[in-house]
Amino acid sequence: MRLPLTITALLAATPAFAGDSSSGGDPFMGLIVLAILIGCYFFPTLIALGRRHRNTLAIFLLNLFLGWTFCGWIASLVWAATAVKRRIT
Repeated sequence: MRLPLTITALLAATPAFAGDSSSGGDPFMGLIVLAILIGCYFFPTLIALGRRHRNTLAIFLLNLFLGWTFCGWIASLVWAATAVKRRIT
């Protein structure tokens, strides 16, 4: 399910898809779309960073290598959203 999204992101980043300056299109629109899609892809990692999860690196690696599968993306999202236990000293 994520593979077509990746292909769409790569196509959106090409100047031919976004339009070039001679056709009146914005050449940076494809890059903006690509940045938004990358942000959506790494949303679980962003959640972990924001919550200062102690396993942020592991969540990032799971998201990076298995996030293209729906199950891997959901697993990293659930892991990032789990309770962060703080040690009281």
